[in-house]
Amino acid sequence: MNWKQSLFKPKWQHKDAAIRLAAVNTEQDPQLIGSLLEIAACDDDARVRCAAIRRLHQLKNILRLYDKETDAGTRVLLEDRIRQLSVSTAASRPPLEVRLQVVAHTTDKKLLEQLASQAPEAELRRAALAKVERQGLLGDCCMQDSDPENRRLAAGRITQQTTLKRVIKGLRKRDKSLYTQLQQRLHAALLEQADPAAVHSEAVNICAALEHLALATGDQDRGATATLYAAWARIKKMAAADMADRYQRVRERLEAPAPMPTPEREAKPRQEAPPQETPPQETLPQKPADTTRDAPPAGAERSAAARQRQAALDEQQRQLEQALSGAQALLTELERELEQGELHKALATRARIQQAGKGHGKHKGWQQLNQKMAGMLGRLRELREWQHWSNDKIRKRLIAEMQVLPAAGLHPDALLDRVKSLQAEWKALELSEQIPGDKHFASAPWMWRKFNAAGHLAFDTAKPYLEKRSEIQSRHAQSLAIFCAELEQLATASPTDWTALSKASNRGRKKLQDLNSVPAKQRQAFARQLKAALDKANTAMQQHYQSVEKEKMKLIRSASQLLHLPERSEAIAQAKSLQANWQAAGSLWRSREQALWTQFREHLDPLFDELKQQQETTRVALQEKLAAQTALCEDLQAILARQDDLSSQHGIVLGLRAAWKDIEHPDRKLLATFQALVAEYQQREKRAQQAQANADRKRWWLKSALLHELAVGAGTATGTLSKKTLVKVEKDWPEDSSGDALEIKMDDICGQFLAGGTPGPAADSTEDLTARARMLCIRLEFVAGLASPEDDRELRMRYQVERLAESMAGGSARLPATDEAHAAEKTWLGMYALPEAEFEAYGKRIRQALTAIMEE
Repeated sequence: MNWKQSLFKPKWQHKDAAIRLAAVNTEQDPQLIGSLLEIAACDDDARVRCAAIRRLHQLKNILRLYDKETDAGTRVLLEDRIRQLSVSTAASRPPLEVRLQVVAHTTDKKLLEQLASQAPEAELRRAALAKVERQGLLGDCCMQDSDPENRRLAAGRITQQTTLKRVIKGLRKRDKSLYTQLQQRLHAALLEQADPAAVHSEAVNICAALEHLALATGDQDRGATATLYAAWARIKKMAAADMADRYQRVRERLEAPAPMPTPEREAKPRQEAPPQETPPQETLPQKPADTTRDAPPAGAERSAAARQRQAALDEQQRQLEQALSGAQALLTELERELEQGELHKALATRARIQQAGKGHGKHKGWQQLNQKMAGMLGRLRELREWQHWSNDKIRKRLIAEMQVLPAAGLHPDALLDRVKSLQAEWKALELSEQIPGDKHFASAPWMWRKFNAAGHLAFDTAKPYLEKRSEIQSRHAQSLAIFCAELEQLATASPTDWTALSKASNRGRKKLQDLNSVPAKQRQAFARQLKAALDKANTAMQQHYQSVEKEKMKLIRSASQLLHLPERSEAIAQAKSLQANWQAAGSLWRSREQALWTQFREHLDPLFDELKQQQETTRVALQEKLAAQTALCEDLQAILARQDDLSSQHGIVLGLRAAWKDIEHPDRKLLATFQALVAEYQQREKRAQQAQANADRKRWWLKSALLHELAVGAGTATGTLSKKTLVKVEKDWPEDSSGDALEIKMDDICGQFLAGGTPGPAADSTEDLTARARMLCIRLEFVAGLASPEDDRELRMRYQVERLAESMAGGSARLPATDEAHAAEKTWLGMYALPEAEFEAYGKRIRQALTAIMEE
């Protein structure tokens, strides 16, 4: 370890869990890889442990971690990793012993089922099968597992009879031995349940076996008879009456003593036909027979019967000789074919001779012919050996062709077809070398093993594709079954959704043309099921079409009468109602629907053409109306876009508003736009008026201040104004005037001062004027809600009492606070003659009160 490593630890050992997590997730340092197991076991943070677990690939290590882990989330991840590694089929999968340990301890049903069906090792599949309980999977494994022991284990764990029946059906051509065992097991189970079909089958088998024993010659097999008696005793109470009668008859026959042969019966020739049995006659009392009269007719009957028997024997002899003659000709042809080495023709001729000789084995002529044919068997075998030598070359070619199939790059279907054709050719070779009646002749075992192994290898190449296609086809089959059920449900539902049924029928016809997407064994069944569902749907749709067509013909006749109505508005209303009814009536197939719709529209189009003209006229008028409203809005917008004084545009705005009022039913959006523009104009006009009022007030306060300066200057000891004061006031006096009475009066007073004179004597003395100014301050402060100075508290309370008394006495109505403030302001501006100190103090208080009132 160098000094850097001793000072700077790697990131996966950092104290910050987030840094350790990032390092474990991404870094490929060999030291980190070697430490993953330790990190997964000992790290304090569960996220870091999970990241290390995801990078572990040794199943035995993960199992040890699972036993020690306490965090629930981490245990879930460990279970997932155990499942992934246990079901792996890769070459680097965990050892078999470790996976067997997983199977022995796990309770995960999905894992066990997956291992039982997909594990590559037969031993692992067997261990999983021993713990699987799902009957369907056991049945699949019993049919599909390649190991015979596994198939027997799965079969032994099947308990449901439905699954057992399915397995028996699937094993009929795959495993004859297991197929027979399961059949016997199912049959025994059904007998225990007293199944009628099983009981009847068992009774038939017992009776047939007993009848066979009764017909057999020689000593009877007492052990077999006792076994059959015991089997019948087990089903005796469940067997049907007719089978019980049959059993009783055959048992009586078996237990009856064997009849002794008589000399007369032994002396009869074999060719003589047995005498015909006469039906039993009822026993009736008869008169004594007249033997003299009845004897001649009885002898004549016996003579006729003898002649008939002789004729039958002659005909039988003639047919036998004819068959023997034909067989001798065939024997000559067989000799010629053997001489020429024509093995296949010789075998065919030999088979014809054997077919003709059936039933004549004890005839001397046929015995001689069979002896001659048996003498030719050596030649047949010799030719067969030559044929076998020739066929071995073909077999070697077939083996070579089969061995190159996996690497040929063929499509799986083409590869499978080629495998089947090679197998058929091999089987044809085997059949061509067989001699009927001789022991089976087969090719060399090593050749068959080599050919069979190559065939399995070729099939394994296509097996994944076939399994995937089978899975896809199974899903399609399931989807098709659901579709058929839904189609039948739509066809029989009440009320019926005809639109959905029509679309489903179209889909069904397409699916009927594409049945290749379902397994081949199920195609015919699905075709029948789909056709039946389509037939039901088509029947329901045809009935619906008839009712819809009848209803729409009524609507067409009703539409033809609308042109004769005097009121066009009523005709159009009815036409719209008919159109709604047309949609509600439903729809037909496209061609018929279009034809009826054309007829229907021929009667309605003239009405709607007139309505269209009226609507066009109304539309033009509406557009003109909208254009006029838009023009008014644009004119008002143009006025608002100007930056000059809006007071000059007041008359124009009034004209625009009057023009808008003349419009009936204006457009809502344009009305809202025009009202917003008017409101904006009014706000701007109000702001302009307020600005003018503020300018006037500011000017009034300036003039009052200048008059105060003149009044103070005139009140000096000399009684005259200084030239400096006169020049300053004349310079600062505003030229503008609002025409208000107060401002006009202030202009006159100023003019008198500037003219060198003085205004007339004041109406109030200085003390009275000061008292009035003081009360004016208290009044405004009360209205503004401001506190008055401590010296004016008593006057303030007295004013409040007087004001309340005046209000309760019902005196003059009070003005609004703003109007009262404006009136008080004008009164104050007229008090410019106050002394300097009072003018400054009271002016400040009045300004504060006015500001508070105006801002409310």
